[in-house]
Amino acid sequence: MSTYFFTSNYQERYKSDAALALAYPRGHIITFRYNKKYVAPQIQQWTRAGGAERAIPRRHRDAFVVFADYIARENEFQFYPLRKAKIVRLWTRGEAYLAALQLQDYVCYANDNQPARFREWILQQQNRPVPKELVTAQRPDGNFMLDCDDRSIDPTAAPVNSESADFAWQNIVESIAKSPNLKHVVYWRVDGIYLLKGYQAFTPKLFQTEKLINPTVSHAESRYRLSMGKNYVMKFVTYVPGSSRPSCVIEFNSAGKDGAMITPERLTVSSRYNEDRILIGCKRALDSAFNPLEIKNKKRDEAVDTCSVTKELYNLQVVDDHLVVSKQAPKENSAEKNLTEENDQKQWHIIEAYLRIQIDVPRRVIFLILLALAFASLLLSVGPDMVRDFSPSTWSLPPRQHVPDHIAVLSKALGAVIGFIAGYIGFRKLPIGK
Repeated sequence: MSTYFFTSNYQERYKSDAALALAYPRGHIITFRYNKKYVAPQIQQWTRAGGAERAIPRRHRDAFVVFADYIARENEFQFYPLRKAKIVRLWTRGEAYLAALQLQDYVCYANDNQPARFREWILQQQNRPVPKELVTAQRPDGNFMLDCDDRSIDPTAAPVNSESADFAWQNIVESIAKSPNLKHVVYWRVDGIYLLKGYQAFTPKLFQTEKLINPTVSHAESRYRLSMGKNYVMKFVTYVPGSSRPSCVIEFNSAGKDGAMITPERLTVSSRYNEDRILIGCKRALDSAFNPLEIKNKKRDEAVDTCSVTKELYNLQVVDDHLVVSKQAPKENSAEKNLTEENDQKQWHIIEAYLRIQIDVPRRVIFLILLALAFASLLLSVGPDMVRDFSPSTWSLPPRQHVPDHIAVLSKALGAVIGFIAGYIGFRKLPIGK
């Protein structure tokens, strides 16, 4: 059994939910909200788990996010299943139902531009979402959150690997971009945040390895837990269907400037398909803190530098043995002019989002550093007299009278080594002298 979450294009917020379902990486938590009248009666009957929480039946945890695109000329919805998900949490706030979904794999559009089996099934359902233009007393709004007992109509999800995710995402974007409501949109997605682990010297090829950081689930949100003093890279993929060339700037803002450095902070989208690597450098700190990363559209007039260079052409003529210089009007490149005017007229739309990044302090490492420094101080304070006080009485005999001196020297040497190692690790890990 699966639960279907529909989002339409009646409002920008609903349309943004569909785009964000495509943009966030696997494992990210996204929240959908519905009025009670749009929730299927079977879901409303799910038992309460205490307070506003609802207990989610195990067989209903599988879900799909579906985009319901209203086409005015057809006066009907076109349904696009986008992505598989897991219901993490379901709760109520007054007349509203809120659901936290953990995003999984993309729906596979490779063999069919529009998954036909699901579309035929949903159009036959009496409680399916209905455009508000067709709502009457005899035909209600329908359910935008409904469940299904037949798993055979579930859309097929793409295999779990990066290459398959790229193809599946691109096929979905090309399908929904044919809608007249979704023109001039720059689609993007975060492939993931990766830890740069350094170079492997004993591998066949000298390369820097990367480790994927999976988001952690915290109540009804996702957190990307990054370690202080480490460097990460966020793989940011953009795609524009069709033959249009966008002219827009995406900006990356870090709310906590003292926590992480983002490079680059601006990304110019000027091609149809590209992957950019956004570097995230986590600074050293003593306390764990949130450092949200905001992704937003930068207006073109704000992004263009105020300084400009003007090209001027001049005519040189000789009149009465004098050189006369006159300014010549520059020739306009019609193709370039048409392209510029076309891009200026288009309002390129970019979905804005943010990632909850949490910079963690390795408290266990700090504890071990402090413990090592305390132990080193203890070893450095050991002297021959202290050794004699805690040693057996037989050490006072002449053959062994130098043993306490040797133990004291070894103790001080060992304390110096441990103190040096702990201090070195402390300077590397803690924000000392930054």
